[in-house]
Amino acid sequence: LADGPTNPYAGYDRHNGEIAAFHLDGILGFRLAPPVVGRRINLTELLPVTSKSLLKTYVKKDGNICFYGKCRLCVHASIVCAKDDLMEGAVILWLPKSYKLRKW
Repeated sequence: LADGPTNPYAGYDRHNGEIAAFHLDGILGFRLAPPVVGRRINLTELLPVTSKSLLKTYVKKDGNICFYGKCRLCVHASIVCAKDDLMEGAVILWLPKSYKLRKW
């Protein structure tokens, strides 16, 4: 679904690329990519604990919960929608730069 090389941030399947990059990084032995796991998230269950600023980006479209998030590139035109309240995505573990990493 990506919009081609002119827009690397386009496409609703980008999370799959993050997961593939993590596994490829391990296969090649670089060990530089952050840990990533794929998850299906029920957005209805998250609504009660969603921050007010993020909640403002939620809308209903065709009976599904949709949102566009809070980031530099997040705009209403790039809305993503859950399917039956479930949204597929990736959870990425980012550590602060202050953490000292050891090589094994």
